[in-house]
Amino acid sequence: MLPTSQIDQAFSKLNQSVNNIEDFNVVVTFHHHFYLFPENFKIINESIIENFTEVIDTLQRNNVKIVLHGHKHIP
Repeated sequence: MLPTSQIDQAFSKLNQSVNNIEDFNVVVTFHHHFYLFPENFKIINESIIENFTEVIDTLQRNNVKIVLHGHKHIP
């Protein structure tokens, strides 16, 4: 579970540093992914962000334009 309060704190600090965040294309990266890859649906994967809808909502509220996430452990 990713605490969205940490994301809110990070954006609060960012907004204090930047005059107008809307002038920027904010890109966020995560090591883990928001959903399972199709070939792994039957495998229990502990590396997904379980509260991804809450995280996405938080990112949208903070004007995030691009989210890069995830990696695959199985080729």
